[in-house]
Amino acid sequence: MHALFTLGLLASVVKAFPSLTTRAEEGDVWGFGADTLGGVNAPQKSVFTVKNYNDLKNALNNYGAPDSPKIIYLDGVISGNTLPDGTPATEDYYARNTSYKWDLYLQSFNETYKAQLAASPNPADQEKLQILNEQADGRYVASVEQKKQVTLKVGANTTIKPAKKAKVARIEDIALAVNWTSNVILQGFEMYTPIDLFPEWDPTDGSTGNWNSGFDAIGI
Repeated sequence: MHALFTLGLLASVVKAFPSLTTRAEEGDVWGFGADTLGGVNAPQKSVFTVKNYNDLKNALNNYGAPDSPKIIYLDGVISGNTLPDGTPATEDYYARNTSYKWDLYLQSFNETYKAQLAASPNPADQEKLQILNEQADGRYVASVEQKKQVTLKVGANTTIKPAKKAKVARIEDIALAVNWTSNVILQGFEMYTPIDLFPEWDPTDGSTGNWNSGFDAIGI
């Protein structure tokens, strides 16, 4: 999902705005737009041009003053699934401290197969069963790791917009947390909602079960 939009926030809690599944007209304002100044009074040291995820995180931190005025210009594609050394954060990276694997997680819901393993005298089958029983917890741990990586808090008195000569200004695989803040302007750039690499299957959700994913492009 993506959108090109302007969002002005004056209060900690704002009204819901249209779904990001459609492309907004450039110049549309969602939320409370009137009198929002964003980072208009930012000193020169708090005017940033960012080209990668580390740049964006540092700019939002604003030298340890995340709620002081700042203007952030986006130049390029900023991906949340990028580690400090520039390498991509993959599914295997997030699940590195677990036994989680997607195919094993799906298999863990096969109660017939698990019962067969439980009844087997073969130690290898018991080991397989143990690994299957670890999948739910492993999925949760990996999901928390991804959430920590891709979620960014946006402090008060912030403007984020494209750099003047930027050919592309896009935030992808990043969940911007704009809740409990004020005076924020997000203007004129594309956003792609983070892909939840570890969705949770809930067999009791509805008549046939449902997948539950954990990210929005903007949390307000």
